[in-house]
Amino acid sequence: MSGARAERATVRGLLDARVPSVVLTCGSDGAIVGMRGPGGVPVLEHVPALPVHAVDTTGAGDAFVGALGRALVRGDDLLAAARYATRVAAFTVRSAGAQPSYPDADDTLPGGD
Repeated sequence: MSGARAERATVRGLLDARVPSVVLTCGSDGAIVGMRGPGGVPVLEHVPALPVHAVDTTGAGDAFVGALGRALVRGDDLLAAARYATRVAAFTVRSAGAQPSYPDADDTLPGGD
């Protein structure tokens, strides 16, 4: 099974096992968000990674998870939170190091506002 198919199958399997929602990061391929739609039907959405020149991927996953949590706490739905987290991760990989590459509140993230 190809990587993308295996990743989607993993998310689908977790949803089938009654996990209410899943976010699976896929590195330079972005992330897959799985959740229940109307009537409890599983919905899988691919959130593509943003095209940036990656210098160092150290800490990108941690930045993604932290940004996802931040967006959920501020009230974003899971898909919007994953889109925001993808933008933060894209910002992070553009420079070397983990914490030094994380954005500040006044930094402009790739991919729009």
